[in-house]
Amino acid sequence: MSRRPWALPLAALAAAAALTAGVLVVDRALTPPNPFLEGGTEFAATGDGGVSGTVRLVPTGTGTGVVLEPENLPAAEVGDYYAAWLRAPDGRTVPLGSFTERRTGIPIFLWSAVDPADFPELMVTEQSENDQPAPTGAVVLTARLG
Repeated sequence: MSRRPWALPLAALAAAAALTAGVLVVDRALTPPNPFLEGGTEFAATGDGGVSGTVRLVPTGTGTGVVLEPENLPAAEVGDYYAAWLRAPDGRTVPLGSFTERRTGIPIFLWSAVDPADFPELMVTEQSENDQPAPTGAVVLTARLG
């Protein structure tokens, strides 16, 4: 009787690879497409100290998706966070959401129910966790939306 000591580990490895591939295929099939990943209108964003990026507005059936991709924006300090806002010419602001930028290079998906034509400036502020829910911190990034 000839023994092949490599046969059992090889079969187990092949089974594990097939199972992993199957899980990935099912996961991709069940994950709905993200409407924010394609299309829309892109605008340049600028800030101080080499901070820049892009803002893309994507119309949806319920408002506007805002895809923010900052570059060279450092992670927010412990106890601080970044907040994104839309600002009208008269100074009124509408919050879009907050983030910490701990994982650079990953788009930040935000959403707004107001028309960006009425609030044509996006700004990102650095906020303290103790601040009021208003743009009270330093402005670190801005973009003209139109």
